[in-house]
Amino acid sequence: MISSRNGLIAGMLLAGAFALPVWAEELALVNPGFEQNTEGWRASGEDTKNNLSSAQAEAAHSGQLGLRVEQGDGGPGSWMESSKLEVQPGKSYRLSFWARSHNQSGAGVWLIFKDESGKKIDVPAEQGAKQITQGAGAWTEYTMDFTPPQGAASVTFAVHCYSQRPCLADFDDFSVSAN
Repeated sequence: MISSRNGLIAGMLLAGAFALPVWAEELALVNPGFEQNTEGWRASGEDTKNNLSSAQAEAAHSGQLGLRVEQGDGGPGSWMESSKLEVQPGKSYRLSFWARSHNQSGAGVWLIFKDESGKKIDVPAEQGAKQITQGAGAWTEYTMDFTPPQGAASVTFAVHCYSQRPCLADFDDFSVSAN
C-alpha cells in the first residue's frame, strides 16, 4: 500500500512538471543589463531633459551597471524604452527583470505592442504593466507573462516612474523568453 501511494504521488508530481510552461527560447535583447550604459534604450524627451534615468554602478543587481530612475516630487515622469523585439500574436512570452524601490515611489515596467506599420496596439493596463513594490529596498525578481494581441508584430518595454511622484528605483537584468 505504501509503494502504491508513493507511486501515485510520484506520478502526480511528474505530470505536474509537464504541465508547467517551459520557457525554452530566450530572445536576444540589446543591453539587457545596462553594461553598455543606455545603448539600445531610448529615453523620452522629458526623461532626457531632466536626466531622470541613467546607468549607474549603485543600480547594478549584477555586473557593473544597472538603471537608476530618480526624480523629485512634481517631476514629469521618466520613460526609458527598450529596443523592439519581434513577437507572434497568440504565442506566450515571459519578461523577467530585477528591481528595487528605495522610497514610496510609483515605478514599474510597461509593455508596448505595435503592428507591422508601427502603430501602437492598446491593451488593458492589468495586462501591460507591472508596478514594483514601493519602498521594499531589497532586490526582487519580477515576471510578466504576456500574449501579444492580434495584429501585434513587435513589443518594447519601458521603465516608467509616474508623473508628479518622487521616485528612486533601480532596474537590471532584463530577459524575454518565448514558450
